[in-house]
Amino acid sequence: MEQSNLLEMQRLAETEHQKFVDFMHPLYGLESHPGYCPVKIKHMLLADSCLNGGDYEIYINPSENLGEISYTTWHESSHYLHYSINPSELNNQNGNNIILKETLADLGALVYLENLENLDAQTIKRFYPEFCKDNLFNVALNLAKKRKDLIKKLARQGYRQLLKE
Repeated sequence: MEQSNLLEMQRLAETEHQKFVDFMHPLYGLESHPGYCPVKIKHMLLADSCLNGGDYEIYINPSENLGEISYTTWHESSHYLHYSINPSELNNQNGNNIILKETLADLGALVYLENLENLDAQTIKRFYPEFCKDNLFNVALNLAKKRKDLIKKLARQGYRQLLKE
């Protein structure tokens, strides 16, 4: 991949992270802006993206699909906002928590996308080409269409409390 393409992806990811955090932080229950974290385009073997929680850095694998870079940035930025409001969730890695963390990350990304465009299949496919095959994503999509209000509750209360309800 050419260096100029990597720089374009880097600029896009940084810009999308900033716009996402600016717009979405109140929906997570953050009264003040949490600031931004570094976003880096980096080849990774085991994941398409990740949030390094210790340093709050986002890493995203390069992709020719710029829509996918945007969506992945929103997803990881959603994790960033979640851990900004509830740092105790960062290291809680049991099975139910991972499922709910990923659902919350997609819910945040989809609510943001809906602010930009419609949540129809054609739009979503531009940003998340494999969405029809991803069950967790489809759960988040249903929540984005019906229960956007859950973002704040999921982020603030933590999953252990939510699972008790």
